Amino acid sequence: MADLAQELRDARAREAATSEILRVINRSPTDYQPVFDAILENATRLCDAPLAILMMRSDDGYRLAAHVGMMSTLAAALSAVMNNVAALALLMPVDLQAAKKSGRSPSLSLM
Repeated sequence: MADLAQELRDARAREAATSEILRVINRSPTDYQPVFDAILENATRLCDAPLAILMMRSDDGYRLAAHVGMMSTLAAALSAVMNNVAALALLMPVDLQAAKKSGRSPSLSLM
């Protein structure tokens, strides 16, 4: 019975994630970045993953399309060996540049 209840919870979580992604697609039919962000955020939550990246193939190689948890993971590692303010001072310019390149808001990872 417990297995059946867990399967039901998992199915409901997948349906909620799909619904959220479809809402984002509906709100942003020509802007792919919010869609990529929603897909990756939901995938990491459903898979219980601490971090994830989504790379897009382009003519000149690959580019970062979305990421979840990368900056916080790196910040946690740096904070273990240095002051939090110093870690932030090192990571903020990196994250701002990555956000600019991928066309996403830096607030997604700086919050």
